[in-house]
Amino acid sequence: FDIVDKLRVRTTLGIRSNSSGIITWKVDGSTIVVNDHYDGSTGYNFVHSLGSISIPTSGVHTLTGLLTSKNASSSGYDIKVTKMWFY
Repeated sequence: FDIVDKLRVRTTLGIRSNSSGIITWKVDGSTIVVNDHYDGSTGYNFVHSLGSISIPTSGVHTLTGLLTSKNASSSGYDIKVTKMWFY
């Protein structure tokens, strides 16, 4: 993504379930947050907070979501992110 001024990434919208994994979000190779998408029952439109992440420099940056592991109670490694808010 290309930034003209400061950018804050704060939330993602997705589905939590008993087969969901853990995703690590990185910007330019640096970890910004780790989200566990596991839930004992399926939950739709779940908002995951990414906290207050400030990217102070203009230019092109890389956002990466890595499926890094799973909750011990999860039966799988699914990740379902349906929307992200950039502002």
